Amino acid sequence: MALVVAAVVLTSLWTAWVNTALALQYSREIAPGLSEARRIAWLRTQERAGGGFDVVRIPAGEPADTELPTPDRVGQLAVVGDCEALYRSNGTDWYLIEVGEPSGGLRLQLERTGELTGPVVLARSVADDADPADGVARLVLEPLGGDRARLVVAVDRNGTVTRSLVGPTFDVPDGRKLTLDASFDWRTDNVVVTGTDSGDELLRVQIDLPPGPTEASRPEDVPPSVGDTSFTVTSEPLPTPLCEDLLRRT
Repeated sequence: MALVVAAVVLTSLWTAWVNTALALQYSREIAPGLSEARRIAWLRTQERAGGGFDVVRIPAGEPADTELPTPDRVGQLAVVGDCEALYRSNGTDWYLIEVGEPSGGLRLQLERTGELTGPVVLARSVADDADPADGVARLVLEPLGGDRARLVVAVDRNGTVTRSLVGPTFDVPDGRKLTLDASFDWRTDNVVVTGTDSGDELLRVQIDLPPGPTEASRPEDVPPSVGDTSFTVTSEPLPTPLCEDLLRRT
C-alpha cells in the first residue's frame, strides 16, 4: 500500500512539474505579444540554469541570403552573422530578441533646442544595393503641440507613402536629451521603439519594410516644414549582450 501511495504522490508531483513547465514555456516563450525584455529575461533564466539551446547560425551577407528558416521547433534560436540579430521560435513564428545595427537596430539620442513646428525624421532605412522598388522606411516624430509628440513609420515606394499606426503620445522636453532604442526588423516586418531609460514602449507596429540596415537621419531627410527648429539626432548600435553570451557557450 505504501508503494502505491508513493507512486501516486510521485506521479502527482511529476504532473504538476510538467504542467508548470508548460505554463512557463507558454507564458514566457510561446505566447504572442510578449515584450523583448520578458523574452530576454526568460532566456537568461534558462542560461543560468545551464540549459542547452538549439541554435541555427545564418551567415551574414546580402539581405536575400539572410532570410530566416522555417520556425519548426519551439525554443529554437536563430543567430544572423556575428550577432547582427537574435530570434527565437515558438514553433510557428520567429520573434526578435536582440538586433544590431546591420539588421536595423539603433540607439537614438535626440536633443531638442527649439519649438517643434513640423515632422522630424529620426531614422531611415538604407541599403546601397537595394532595389528602388523596395522603397525607404522612415521613423518620423510628429509634433502635437507644446512638448507632446508621437511616432509613426512611413514607407515611401516610388512616391507612394504607406503610414503605420501611430504610437502613444509622449513628451519631448526642450533642452533635454531623450534616448530611444529602435529596431526596424525587416525579416518580421516589425518596428519597435522604447524609451531607453524609462522602458516605455513608444511604438510597436507591423509594416512592410525594405531590407537592409537603418541609420539616424541626415540633414537632407528633415522636411522643409521644420524650418529653423534645432533638433539633433545621433545614434549608436544597439548592444546584443545576450546573443554574444549564448554564442560563447555554443
